[in-house]
Amino acid sequence: MKWDARYLVDIQAIDDEHKQLFEIVNRLISARSDASDLTHIFEILNELTLFATKHFETEEDFMRETNYPEYLDHASKHMEFKEKILHFCQRAMEEGSADIVDDLLLFLREWLEDHLQKEDQEYVNHFKAHNIT
Repeated sequence: MKWDARYLVDIQAIDDEHKQLFEIVNRLISARSDASDLTHIFEILNELTLFATKHFETEEDFMRETNYPEYLDHASKHMEFKEKILHFCQRAMEEGSADIVDDLLLFLREWLEDHLQKEDQEYVNHFKAHNIT
């Protein structure tokens, strides 16, 4: 996945974390295309899960700090993402196959495209009005 200006929210901490998410997803893509062993793929999935959690906390902290009116809705989308990732991980472990990663990568591409360009854009003006840049 290629990072570009479509994904910017112009809030440095969030943009930096979004870029890191892309880097992790790209390492997952590489590991899958290189036919890396399942252990390596799970290490990257674990990193993705931990980092996504950290990133969601960053956004949600800003939302609580500024009384963002759509906080609960946005936070529920974050929770759905984490649940979906856990579901993919469980399926991959149960099946003992990295093939499920293809489905996960499709989900990640679609989710990142949609979430960063739509949902995250919705809080930009609110955060900037509260001097978060």
